[in-house]
This record gives sequence, structure tokens and C-alpha cells, in this order.
Amino acid sequence: MLLKRFRVTDFRSVADSDWIDVDRVTAFIGVNESGKTNLLLPLWKFSPAREGELQPTSDYPKKLFGAIREKPGNYKFISVEFDASDLATQVSNLSGVSKENLRRVIVDRYFDGLYTVYFPDAVPARYFSVKETREILEHGKTAIPGLFSSLYCVLAGRFPERRMCESIGDNPNQRLSHAGFVAGDFAGHS
Repeated sequence: MLLKRFRVTDFRSVADSDWIDVDRVTAFIGVNESGKTNLLLPLWKFSPAREGELQPTSDYPKKLFGAIREKPGNYKFISVEFDASDLATQVSNLSGVSKENLRRVIVDRYFDGLYTVYFPDAVPARYFSVKETREILEHGKTAIPGLFSSLYCVLAGRFPERRMCESIGDNPNQRLSHAGFVAGDFAGHS
């Protein structure tokens, strides 16, 4: 997968960076203390090689410190869009969605360390029950090793919110309208 763009929200001094396009060579130029590090640090903490733990006292924005500390799973700090063309055929075979609609994937990371993963162009060919969707995603965990290793719940809606996990439960008759999910581990990180 190729990184295409990213967006930082509610991280240190950055309220919302809007989408930042990334190319083979990208440079951030600015005077000292202008926020360059606060734009790049979340990208590193998205999938750190080492020592990338979130630090509440320095990474949470001062204005939202109490709210994020109370419910870190309600606040994402970075969204990253990838060109997933290299995985589109595999995901299409698993999901039944046209591979042309699976070329873009957006992954959000929240302050509690969990991720949401969704394909913004995907329109489901049909609706699946929670049970069917879990079976498909569980199969995907073995069919595409390393993509995600811990599935917590399947969510409805284009921009899923973590608190919906409890409301879905194990009701096999409940229907989903979008293939969004929360993965506790993305690209091999725990």
C-alpha cells in the first residue's frame, strides 16, 4: 500500500490540518515553532517502529485534555489514506465488492490505540448480517495475513464510532450498511 495523504486532528496544537497530500518527496518548510513537528509526529505514531507510545501530557491538546483522557476511544488523532490497489483483488474476492471501489482505504488511529479501517468508495453489493460479516472478516484475517490481527467489532455507518461496539453485540439479525470495522492491530502492530 502506498501512502497518499493524511489528516491530523486534535493532536497537540493542531485542531485540524485538513488533508495533506504526500508524494514521493514531500517537504514541510516553516519558521521555528510553527507546528511542523506536530504535523509529522502523528504520522509516525500512526505506526511507530519503536517508542511511539502516546503521551497524554504532551500529545493531547490542552483544550481537550480532560475529555480525551476520559474517553480516548472517541477521539482520533490521525487519518491516513492509502492507495490499496495492490490488495484490491484480494479484498474484492473476499467481500464481493468491485475492486475498482477498493483502491482507496482510510485508516484512523484513536488515542486509545485502536484503528478504524474503511474503504470510502465501497458500496456493498448486498447487506450482510453481523454474523455473516464477522465470518467474512475472520476469513480475511487468514487470507490476508498481517492486514489486521484482532477484530473487535463490526460497525455500521461510513464514519464508525467506537461506542457503537456495545450496541451491536452478538445479534445475528442486525444488519450493517457499511463494511467499517475496528482493528486492534493493523499492519502487524499490537
